[in-house]
Amino acid sequence: MMLEQLKLILKDALIDENDVEQHRQCLQYKTNDGVVLSLCKDTLTEEQINLLDIFLTPMQKQSVNDTEFFWQTLLTTGNMMSSYQPSPSSTYRFIHFYINGNLQDKVDFSEAIESLFQSEAILVWIAQNEGVIVEYLTNEDLDAEVESLVDTIMTDFFVKLSIFEGSIFTNLEDAKQIFDWEKSAFLLGRRVLPKLAVIRKEQLIPYLLTYEVSKMTNTMLLNSISHLLEDKELLKTIKVFFESNLNTTLASKKLFMHRNSLQYRIDKFIERTGIDIKEFQQAAAIYMLIALDETAKG
Repeated sequence: MMLEQLKLILKDALIDENDVEQHRQCLQYKTNDGVVLSLCKDTLTEEQINLLDIFLTPMQKQSVNDTEFFWQTLLTTGNMMSSYQPSPSSTYRFIHFYINGNLQDKVDFSEAIESLFQSEAILVWIAQNEGVIVEYLTNEDLDAEVESLVDTIMTDFFVKLSIFEGSIFTNLEDAKQIFDWEKSAFLLGRRVLPKLAVIRKEQLIPYLLTYEVSKMTNTMLLNSISHLLEDKELLKTIKVFFESNLNTTLASKKLFMHRNSLQYRIDKFIERTGIDIKEFQQAAAIYMLIALDETAKG
């Protein structure tokens, strides 16, 4: 009865559970029955807040700083706040995450996540159990592994965490489009590869090409082999390797090349892209991308 009266009195301040992450400042209280009330701080008076603190159990008060609000606004609406710009950085990457479990304290979780990155990292909540880490990258950070992040979070917070490692980009005007595509790819990845804790778009190539082949999908996938496409000699070598059924001896004969030289080029490709083309699944994915590029060029 008291809860219904509270909701009636505070109806202008009530925030729907699905909209909590979109509010810059939100106060949350728990009733004796365990019901959580989410309220917009800006619509409450100081007296109301003091009374709520006395009669209900205050939870962690969520507030979003300017940097978080910038990214939250950019990723949900595509608009960049004119009054604020992020710290100077030429390179960004989104690390999407999904929590399968009951997270007790989002503040501790956010602090733990951000502490695991050497470079600046901003955590933005998108929904109750999912969000994105905006990573500000330097050259030293480009090889950072996310597997250790997953292991640490699952151990410390007793939740199952799924991660999607996004693409590196430099233009903030592309951020919304990249974010939306990656979020969709992550959703597909969780459905078709449910056992993987860390998902990368290279692993989804066969599924993405099966489910939908939009212009954005072509762009994002071909970005995986952009360096290869620019290196015509390396591209020729890799194609012959594929057409030789991943047999280096046969491929080296076709290329009139020493087997060690061919192995060096293959290792060079793996190092530059992070895709192990000596494994069938990844080799097949790259072969499909090369075919996709050739088809696009007509």
